Amino acid sequence: MLTHLFPTSKVNALERENERFPDYGCIDGHIDEAETKNNYHIIYPKGSYMDIMTPYLGTDPKKPKKAYVMSVVFTTDDDFFKFRGEACIRQFFIDATNFMVERFGKRNVFSAVVHVDEDRPHLHVNFLPYERNGQLMAIATKNKQAMVDFQDDIYEAVGVPWGLERGDKTTGVESRTHEEYLQARAMYRYILEVQDIIREIEGKRDELFSLQDDVESIQKTRDAVKREVRDLNQAKEALMQEKKRLMAEILKDTDLHAGIESMCTEPDPSRSKDESIRILKARNYCLQDKLISGQEETKDLLMRLKASEERNRSAEKYKAKAALADKIAAMFPEEWKELCRKAQDARGPARGQDRDGQMYSTA
Repeated sequence: MLTHLFPTSKVNALERENERFPDYGCIDGHIDEAETKNNYHIIYPKGSYMDIMTPYLGTDPKKPKKAYVMSVVFTTDDDFFKFRGEACIRQFFIDATNFMVERFGKRNVFSAVVHVDEDRPHLHVNFLPYERNGQLMAIATKNKQAMVDFQDDIYEAVGVPWGLERGDKTTGVESRTHEEYLQARAMYRYILEVQDIIREIEGKRDELFSLQDDVESIQKTRDAVKREVRDLNQAKEALMQEKKRLMAEILKDTDLHAGIESMCTEPDPSRSKDESIRILKARNYCLQDKLISGQEETKDLLMRLKASEERNRSAEKYKAKAALADKIAAMFPEEWKELCRKAQDARGPARGQDRDGQMYSTA
Protein backbone atom coordinates (compact mmCIF):
# COMPACT_ATOMS: atom_id res chain seq x y z
CA MET A 1 0.00 0.00 0.00
CA LEU A 2 1.27 3.48 -0.94
CA THR A 3 -0.23 6.83 0.04
CA HIS A 4 0.14 10.05 -1.93
CA LEU A 5 -1.03 13.55 -1.00
CA PHE A 6 -1.91 15.79 -3.96
CA PRO A 7 -2.33 19.57 -3.62
CA THR A 8 -4.76 21.45 -5.83
CA SER A 9 -2.12 22.15 -8.49
CA LYS A 10 -1.53 18.40 -9.00
CA VAL A 11 -5.12 17.14 -8.93
CA ASN A 12 -5.67 17.54 -12.68
CA ALA A 13 -2.58 15.42 -13.39
CA LEU A 14 -3.84 12.80 -10.94
CA GLU A 15 -7.21 12.69 -12.70
CA ARG A 16 -5.65 12.40 -16.16
CA GLU A 17 -3.58 9.45 -15.02
CA ASN A 18 -6.25 7.65 -12.99
CA GLU A 19 -9.00 8.10 -15.57
CA ARG A 20 -6.65 7.60 -18.53
CA PHE A 21 -7.56 10.80 -20.34
CA PRO A 22 -6.63 10.84 -24.07
CA ASP A 23 -4.10 13.62 -23.43
CA TYR A 24 -2.41 11.74 -20.59
CA GLY A 25 1.30 11.36 -21.36
CA CYS A 26 3.05 8.41 -19.76
CA ILE A 27 6.54 9.59 -18.81
CA ASP A 28 8.21 6.19 -18.42
CA GLY A 29 6.40 4.02 -20.96
CA HIS A 30 4.96 1.71 -18.31
CA ILE A 31 1.39 1.55 -19.69
CA ASP A 32 0.23 -1.13 -22.11
CA GLU A 33 -2.35 0.81 -24.12
CA ALA A 34 -3.80 -2.42 -25.55
CA GLU A 35 -4.93 -3.34 -21.99
CA THR A 36 -6.24 0.09 -20.98
CA LYS A 37 -9.77 -0.83 -22.15
CA ASN A 38 -9.81 -3.52 -19.42
CA ASN A 39 -9.41 -1.03 -16.56
CA TYR A 40 -12.55 -0.72 -14.44
CA HIS A 41 -14.12 1.40 -11.66
CA ILE A 42 -15.43 0.19 -8.35
CA ILE A 43 -16.51 3.76 -7.51
CA TYR A 44 -17.00 6.04 -10.49
CA PRO A 45 -16.37 9.77 -9.82
CA LYS A 46 -19.45 12.00 -10.08
CA GLY A 47 -17.77 14.82 -11.92
CA SER A 48 -14.23 16.05 -12.27
CA TYR A 49 -11.84 15.81 -9.33
CA MET A 50 -11.64 19.61 -9.13
CA ASP A 51 -15.43 19.92 -9.00
CA ILE A 52 -15.57 17.34 -6.21
CA MET A 53 -13.05 19.21 -4.06
CA THR A 54 -14.63 22.64 -4.73
CA PRO A 55 -16.28 22.89 -1.24
CA TYR A 56 -12.81 22.93 0.31
CA LEU A 57 -11.45 25.63 -2.00
CA GLY A 58 -13.59 28.47 -0.60
CA THR A 59 -15.99 30.81 -2.34
CA ASP A 60 -13.49 33.41 -3.59
CA PRO A 61 -12.11 32.17 -6.96
CA LYS A 62 -9.32 34.74 -6.81
CA LYS A 63 -8.07 33.49 -3.44
CA PRO A 64 -8.83 29.77 -3.30
CA LYS A 65 -7.86 27.87 -0.19
CA LYS A 66 -5.17 25.23 -0.34
CA ALA A 67 -6.92 21.89 -0.59
CA TYR A 68 -5.76 18.29 -0.95
CA VAL A 69 -6.77 14.93 -2.38
CA MET A 70 -5.25 11.79 -0.94
CA SER A 71 -4.71 8.71 -3.08
CA VAL A 72 -4.02 5.22 -1.72
CA VAL A 73 -2.66 2.49 -4.03
CA PHE A 74 -3.43 -1.14 -3.17
CA THR A 75 -1.51 -4.04 -4.72
CA THR A 76 0.55 -7.06 -3.71
CA ASP A 77 3.22 -9.34 -5.17
CA ASP A 78 3.02 -11.11 -8.52
CA ASP A 79 2.39 -14.55 -7.00
CA PHE A 80 -0.92 -13.34 -5.56
CA PHE A 81 -2.24 -12.43 -9.02
CA LYS A 82 -0.57 -15.35 -10.79
CA PHE A 83 -2.62 -18.04 -9.07
CA ARG A 84 -6.01 -16.25 -8.89
CA GLY A 85 -8.70 -15.68 -11.45
CA GLU A 86 -10.16 -12.36 -12.57
CA ALA A 87 -13.24 -12.61 -10.32
CA CYS A 88 -11.09 -13.33 -7.28
CA ILE A 89 -8.79 -10.38 -8.01
CA ARG A 90 -11.79 -8.08 -8.47
CA GLN A 91 -13.20 -9.17 -5.08
CA PHE A 92 -9.85 -8.39 -3.42
CA PHE A 93 -10.01 -4.81 -4.71
CA ILE A 94 -13.70 -4.52 -3.73
CA ASP A 95 -12.79 -5.53 -0.16
CA ALA A 96 -10.04 -2.88 -0.10
CA THR A 97 -12.47 -0.24 -1.40
CA ASN A 98 -15.10 -1.17 1.20
CA PHE A 99 -12.50 -0.75 3.93
CA MET A 100 -11.67 2.75 2.68
CA VAL A 101 -15.36 3.73 2.53
CA GLU A 102 -15.93 2.46 6.08
CA ARG A 103 -12.78 4.17 7.33
CA PHE A 104 -13.15 7.63 5.70
CA GLY A 105 -16.83 7.83 4.91
CA LYS A 106 -18.83 7.47 1.72
CA ARG A 107 -18.99 11.24 1.24
CA ASN A 108 -15.16 11.49 1.15
CA VAL A 109 -14.23 8.49 -1.05
CA PHE A 110 -15.16 9.69 -4.54
CA SER A 111 -13.15 7.42 -6.88
CA ALA A 112 -11.84 3.84 -6.93
CA VAL A 113 -10.34 2.60 -10.19
CA VAL A 114 -8.42 -0.60 -10.96
CA HIS A 115 -5.57 -0.46 -13.50
CA VAL A 116 -4.61 -3.70 -15.28
CA ASP A 117 -2.56 -2.03 -18.01
CA GLU A 118 0.64 -1.63 -15.96
CA ASP A 119 3.21 -3.99 -14.43
CA ARG A 120 0.66 -5.62 -12.13
CA PRO A 121 -3.01 -4.95 -11.26
CA HIS A 122 -3.49 -2.24 -8.62
CA LEU A 123 -6.28 -0.11 -7.15
CA HIS A 124 -6.28 3.70 -6.82
CA VAL A 125 -8.67 4.95 -4.10
CA ASN A 126 -8.98 8.74 -4.08
CA PHE A 127 -10.64 10.60 -1.20
CA LEU A 128 -10.86 13.98 0.49
CA PRO A 129 -8.78 13.75 3.71
CA TYR A 130 -11.03 16.05 5.78
CA GLU A 131 -12.97 15.60 8.99
CA ARG A 132 -16.58 16.80 9.20
CA ASN A 133 -15.41 20.05 10.73
CA GLY A 134 -13.24 20.73 7.68
CA GLN A 135 -9.92 19.93 9.36
CA LEU A 136 -7.33 17.73 7.66
CA MET A 137 -7.17 14.15 8.91
CA ALA A 138 -4.09 13.03 10.81
CA ILE A 139 -2.82 10.85 7.94
CA ALA A 140 -2.76 13.93 5.68
CA THR A 141 -0.50 15.83 8.08
CA LYS A 142 2.40 13.34 7.87
CA ASN A 143 1.60 11.92 11.28
CA LYS A 144 3.67 8.74 11.31
CA GLN A 145 1.74 7.04 14.07
CA ALA A 146 -1.54 7.70 12.25
CA MET A 147 -0.08 6.16 9.11
CA VAL A 148 1.19 3.08 10.98
CA ASP A 149 -2.22 2.62 12.61
CA PHE A 150 -3.83 3.03 9.19
CA GLN A 151 -1.62 0.31 7.71
CA ASP A 152 -2.29 -2.00 10.68
CA ASP A 153 -6.03 -1.60 10.21
CA ILE A 154 -5.78 -2.35 6.49
CA TYR A 155 -3.77 -5.47 7.23
CA GLU A 156 -6.29 -6.71 9.79
CA ALA A 157 -9.32 -5.93 7.61
CA VAL A 158 -7.99 -6.91 4.16
CA GLY A 159 -4.58 -8.59 4.43
CA VAL A 160 -5.43 -11.27 7.01
CA PRO A 161 -8.61 -12.54 5.26
CA TRP A 162 -6.67 -12.85 2.01
CA GLY A 163 -3.67 -14.54 3.62
CA LEU A 164 -1.23 -11.67 2.99
CA GLU A 165 1.87 -10.99 5.06
CA ARG A 166 2.37 -7.72 6.96
CA GLY A 167 5.07 -5.58 5.38
CA ASP A 168 7.62 -3.39 7.09
CA LYS A 169 5.77 -0.84 9.23
CA THR A 170 8.22 1.87 8.27
CA THR A 171 7.58 1.42 4.55
CA GLY A 172 5.25 3.92 2.95
CA VAL A 173 4.59 5.82 6.17
CA GLU A 174 5.46 9.24 4.79
CA SER A 175 3.24 10.63 2.07
CA ARG A 176 4.96 11.36 -1.24
CA THR A 177 4.24 13.82 -3.99
CA HIS A 178 2.99 12.60 -7.35
CA GLU A 179 6.33 13.39 -8.98
CA GLU A 180 8.19 11.38 -6.33
CA TYR A 181 5.86 8.45 -6.91
CA LEU A 182 6.40 8.56 -10.70
CA GLN A 183 10.15 8.90 -10.25
CA ALA A 184 10.25 5.91 -7.88
CA ARG A 185 8.16 3.83 -10.29
CA ALA A 186 10.37 4.84 -13.22
CA MET A 187 13.49 3.96 -11.21
CA TYR A 188 12.02 0.55 -10.37
CA ARG A 189 11.41 -0.12 -14.07
CA TYR A 190 14.93 1.02 -14.95
CA ILE A 191 16.33 -1.37 -12.36
CA LEU A 192 14.38 -4.22 -13.97
CA GLU A 193 15.67 -3.20 -17.39
CA VAL A 194 19.25 -3.10 -16.10
CA GLN A 195 18.82 -6.58 -14.64
CA ASP A 196 17.55 -7.80 -18.01
CA ILE A 197 20.55 -6.20 -19.72
CA ILE A 198 22.93 -7.87 -17.25
CA ARG A 199 21.33 -11.24 -17.94
CA GLU A 200 21.62 -10.60 -21.67
CA ILE A 201 25.29 -9.65 -21.27
CA GLU A 202 25.92 -12.89 -19.38
CA GLY A 203 24.27 -14.81 -22.21
CA LYS A 204 26.32 -12.94 -24.83
CA ARG A 205 29.47 -13.65 -22.82
CA ASP A 206 28.72 -17.37 -22.93
CA GLU A 207 28.09 -17.05 -26.68
CA LEU A 208 31.44 -15.24 -27.04
CA PHE A 209 33.29 -18.00 -25.21
CA SER A 210 31.58 -20.57 -27.42
CA LEU A 211 32.47 -18.53 -30.51
CA GLN A 212 36.09 -18.31 -29.39
CA ASP A 213 36.19 -22.09 -29.08
CA ASP A 214 34.60 -22.44 -32.52
CA VAL A 215 37.05 -19.96 -34.05
CA GLU A 216 40.01 -21.77 -32.52
CA SER A 217 38.67 -25.08 -33.80
CA ILE A 218 38.11 -23.59 -37.27
CA GLN A 219 41.60 -22.13 -37.21
CA LYS A 220 43.12 -25.50 -36.33
CA THR A 221 41.06 -27.18 -39.03
CA ARG A 222 42.08 -24.50 -41.52
CA ASP A 223 45.76 -25.02 -40.72
CA ALA A 224 45.29 -28.77 -41.07
CA VAL A 225 43.54 -28.30 -44.41
CA LYS A 226 46.37 -26.06 -45.62
CA ARG A 227 48.91 -28.70 -44.68
CA GLU A 228 46.79 -31.40 -46.30
CA VAL A 229 46.46 -29.37 -49.52
CA ARG A 230 50.20 -28.75 -49.54
CA ASP A 231 50.92 -32.45 -49.08
CA LEU A 232 48.40 -33.33 -51.78
CA ASN A 233 50.00 -30.88 -54.20
CA GLN A 234 53.42 -32.36 -53.50
CA ALA A 235 52.04 -35.88 -53.95
CA LYS A 236 50.34 -34.83 -57.18
CA GLU A 237 53.60 -33.40 -58.52
CA ALA A 238 55.45 -36.57 -57.58
CA LEU A 239 52.80 -38.68 -59.30
CA MET A 240 53.07 -36.54 -62.42
CA GLN A 241 56.81 -37.07 -62.50
CA GLU A 242 56.31 -40.78 -61.96
CA LYS A 243 53.77 -40.85 -64.78
CA LYS A 244 56.25 -39.15 -67.12
CA ARG A 245 58.94 -41.64 -66.19
CA LEU A 246 56.64 -44.62 -66.80
CA MET A 247 55.51 -43.20 -70.14
CA ALA A 248 59.18 -42.83 -71.12
CA GLU A 249 59.76 -46.46 -70.12
CA ILE A 250 56.76 -47.59 -72.12
CA LEU A 251 57.97 -45.67 -75.18
CA LYS A 252 61.43 -47.13 -74.73
CA ASP A 253 60.00 -50.65 -74.56
CA THR A 254 57.93 -49.92 -77.64
CA ASP A 255 61.02 -48.84 -79.58
CA LEU A 256 62.87 -51.94 -78.41
CA HIS A 257 59.97 -54.19 -79.41
CA ALA A 258 59.94 -52.57 -82.86
CA GLY A 259 63.68 -53.22 -83.21
CA ILE A 260 63.22 -56.89 -82.27
CA GLU A 261 60.45 -57.28 -84.81
CA SER A 262 62.79 -55.76 -87.41
CA MET A 263 65.48 -58.20 -86.46
CA CYS A 264 63.03 -61.09 -86.87
CA THR A 265 61.81 -59.93 -90.27
CA GLU A 266 65.32 -59.09 -91.57
CA PRO A 267 67.51 -62.25 -91.17
CA ASP A 268 71.27 -61.79 -90.81
CA PRO A 269 73.07 -64.17 -93.23
CA SER A 270 76.11 -64.25 -90.99
CA ARG A 271 74.09 -65.44 -87.98
CA SER A 272 73.19 -69.12 -87.56
CA LYS A 273 69.65 -70.16 -86.91
CA ASP A 274 70.37 -71.43 -83.39
CA GLU A 275 72.19 -68.21 -82.45
CA SER A 276 69.29 -66.11 -83.73
CA ILE A 277 66.82 -68.19 -81.67
CA ARG A 278 69.01 -67.80 -78.56
CA ILE A 279 69.19 -64.01 -79.01
CA LEU A 280 65.45 -63.74 -79.54
CA LYS A 281 64.74 -65.83 -76.42
CA ALA A 282 67.06 -63.64 -74.34
CA ARG A 283 65.45 -60.44 -75.59
CA ASN A 284 61.98 -61.93 -75.11
CA TYR A 285 62.87 -62.74 -71.53
CA CYS A 286 64.04 -59.15 -70.98
CA LEU A 287 60.84 -57.78 -72.48
CA GLN A 288 58.70 -60.02 -70.28
CA ASP A 289 60.65 -58.89 -67.22
CA LYS A 290 60.17 -55.23 -68.17
CA LEU A 291 56.48 -55.87 -68.88
CA ILE A 292 55.91 -57.41 -65.44
CA SER A 293 57.86 -54.60 -63.79
CA GLY A 294 55.84 -52.00 -65.72
CA GLN A 295 52.55 -53.66 -64.75
CA GLU A 296 53.53 -53.61 -61.07
CA GLU A 297 54.58 -49.95 -61.28
CA THR A 298 51.34 -49.11 -63.09
CA LYS A 299 49.36 -50.90 -60.37
CA ASP A 300 51.26 -48.99 -57.66
CA LEU A 301 50.63 -45.74 -59.53
CA LEU A 302 46.90 -46.46 -59.70
CA MET A 303 46.81 -47.19 -55.96
CA ARG A 304 48.64 -43.94 -55.20
CA LEU A 305 46.28 -42.01 -57.46
CA LYS A 306 43.33 -43.59 -55.66
CA ALA A 307 44.80 -42.64 -52.25
CA SER A 308 45.36 -39.10 -53.51
CA GLU A 309 41.73 -38.87 -54.62
CA GLU A 310 40.63 -40.08 -51.17
CA ARG A 311 42.72 -37.37 -49.52
CA ASN A 312 41.24 -34.79 -51.88
CA ARG A 313 37.72 -35.88 -50.94
CA SER A 314 38.64 -35.64 -47.25
CA ALA A 315 40.01 -32.16 -47.82
CA GLU A 316 36.70 -31.06 -49.39
CA LYS A 317 35.01 -31.60 -46.04
CA TYR A 318 37.07 -28.81 -44.49
CA LYS A 319 36.86 -26.28 -47.33
CA ALA A 320 33.53 -24.89 -46.06
CA LYS A 321 34.95 -24.30 -42.61
CA ALA A 322 38.10 -22.76 -44.09
CA ALA A 323 35.95 -20.47 -46.23
CA LEU A 324 33.94 -19.50 -43.14
CA ALA A 325 37.13 -18.64 -41.29
CA ASP A 326 38.35 -16.48 -44.22
CA LYS A 327 34.95 -14.75 -44.35
CA ILE A 328 35.01 -14.03 -40.60
CA ALA A 329 38.57 -12.71 -40.85
CA ALA A 330 37.60 -10.45 -43.79
CA MET A 331 34.40 -9.11 -42.18
CA PHE A 332 35.77 -8.64 -38.67
CA PRO A 333 39.57 -8.25 -39.01
CA GLU A 334 40.09 -6.59 -35.63
CA GLU A 335 37.90 -9.10 -33.76
CA TRP A 336 39.63 -11.96 -35.63
CA LYS A 337 43.07 -10.69 -34.61
CA GLU A 338 41.86 -10.37 -31.00
CA LEU A 339 40.49 -13.91 -31.00
CA CYS A 340 43.73 -15.18 -32.55
CA ARG A 341 45.66 -13.36 -29.84
CA LYS A 342 43.52 -14.95 -27.13
CA ALA A 343 43.93 -18.35 -28.74
CA GLN A 344 47.70 -17.79 -28.86
CA ASP A 345 47.77 -16.84 -25.17
CA ALA A 346 45.72 -19.94 -24.34
CA ARG A 347 48.13 -22.22 -26.21
CA GLY A 348 51.28 -20.79 -24.66
CA PRO A 349 54.20 -18.59 -25.71
CA ALA A 350 55.69 -20.98 -28.31
CA ARG A 351 53.57 -19.59 -31.14
CA GLY A 352 54.04 -17.52 -34.26
CA GLN A 353 52.13 -16.28 -37.27
CA ASP A 354 52.18 -17.39 -40.87
CA ARG A 355 52.22 -14.89 -43.74
CA ASP A 356 48.38 -14.74 -43.69
CA GLY A 357 48.35 -13.52 -40.08
CA GLN A 358 47.14 -16.90 -38.78
CA MET A 359 48.57 -18.54 -35.68
CA TYR A 360 50.81 -21.62 -35.94
CA SER A 361 52.89 -23.57 -33.53
CA THR A 362 56.67 -23.42 -33.65
CA ALA A 363 56.93 -26.64 -31.60
